[in-house]
Formats: sequence, structure tokens, C-alpha cells
Amino acid sequence: MRIDIRTAIYPDVEKLALVKVLAKHMDEANSVSLDFEHAYINELLDERRTVFVLLCDREPVAFCAVRECSRKPYSGYAVISDLYVHPEYQRKGNGRKLLSHTLRKLRADGYLNAMLETTDDNAPARRFYEKFGFTAREFRAQGCSTYVVYTIDF
Repeated sequence: MRIDIRTAIYPDVEKLALVKVLAKHMDEANSVSLDFEHAYINELLDERRTVFVLLCDREPVAFCAVRECSRKPYSGYAVISDLYVHPEYQRKGNGRKLLSHTLRKLRADGYLNAMLETTDDNAPARRFYEKFGFTAREFRAQGCSTYVVYTIDF
């Protein structure tokens, strides 16, 4: 299996929307969810946000979106706003490869820190980020969920 990572392009959007829907354990037949995620990923590209895509045998199976944070106390941090891996490609090192690539690129671009958020009840994601060296910094409530803010210094 050939693994490549590159910057996302518009022809990737449909497959990336499906990756996100499946990774979030939504019903893939739900066209409303797919349409919403399709629009969201198009918006990321329209705003020129950096979106890295991991391809297995030339097929997009994971993506990671980043931007710069403007929210205090994390102003100037790189924000990893999305990291999704198709369920069939999870637990095979693909998320690790994609996040490693993303962090290397952020360091090369001059960032000193990165942050991300995940829900408190997402134990697999929390373990993944903690193994990677991210540190939980704060918990915050938003709607019906509690989010954990993680940071990493380069």
C-alpha cells in the first residue's frame, strides 16, 4: 500500500466529506450530513486554510486542517481544527503519519506551539493526542458537551 500526504485540492472534497461523516460515525446515506460536510470542506479551501490529505493508493482516506489561532491565551498558536481518518484506515498508523507530517510543516512555517480541542468523552482521541505529547490545558463547556483543550510546544 502506497501512502502519500499532500495539500488538499477541490476534487478531494467529496471523498473528504465522506471520510469525516464515517469517522464521526454518522450514517453515510444521510445526504444532509454529506452536504453539510462537503460545504464545510469547500469553505476551508475557499478560506485558503491548510488542509493536508493522506492518500492510500491515491485515494484520500484522512485529512487534517490547520489555521492560526486568534483566541487568547493561544494567540499565535497553530490550531488543528480537524483530524479525521476513515474508519477502515484507523489503528494502522495513518493518523500518526498525518499528524506527524502536519506538526513538521507547522514547525517549518515558524510556529512554536499548536493546539486542538476534542470532546471530553472522546477517550480514543484523547489517548492518541496524549501519546503524541499533547498536554490537556483546560476543560470548557460548550452547549451539552465538555471540551478539552490540548497544546504541544515544538
